[in-house]
Amino acid sequence: ANGYLFQTPDPVNDPTNNLVQQVDLVSGADSVIANTTHPVNAVGYNVVDDFIYGSQWIRNPDDTITSSIVRVHADGSVDELGQPPEIPHGGYPIGDVDANGHYWVAIGAAGGGTNWWQVDLTTPTPTVLSQGTLPAPPNGGVGADWAFIDGAFYMVGGGLAGGDSRLLSFT
Repeated sequence: ANGYLFQTPDPVNDPTNNLVQQVDLVSGADSVIANTTHPVNAVGYNVVDDFIYGSQWIRNPDDTITSSIVRVHADGSVDELGQPPEIPHGGYPIGDVDANGHYWVAIGAAGGGTNWWQVDLTTPTPTVLSQGTLPAPPNGGVGADWAFIDGAFYMVGGGLAGGDSRLLSFT
């Protein structure tokens, strides 16, 4: 009956205020259950091991970003699992876990479209199984996030320059 919301209201000016909220899906009532040390986004629930996974990013003093796949515990603490070398460091907004326990993480690509990586979470360190680029939707833009449902990922994309947003699917 609950959903979980990961938010970093101001990642540039205050990257320490990273909230994990539990949301009652019936009433809409929410409560903060944890603050993470660094922003975590692109999260998904893994039915295989009963954990939430996501992409944590850290803004370094030289303004570069270091990221890592993390496993999130019920108290909001995280286990840093590392970043496979195929995935560039960055702040990833798109992610979910499929029914096989594979984490799918993505980010908008230069020139449009979406770069994605399928990551095996069952190995001692996360391992990329496949990767690719989705083309940009017909009316531009990329999706803000996706959800794995019955063998496919769904996202809302497009909507740039006054165009209509569209429900997109990826298998």
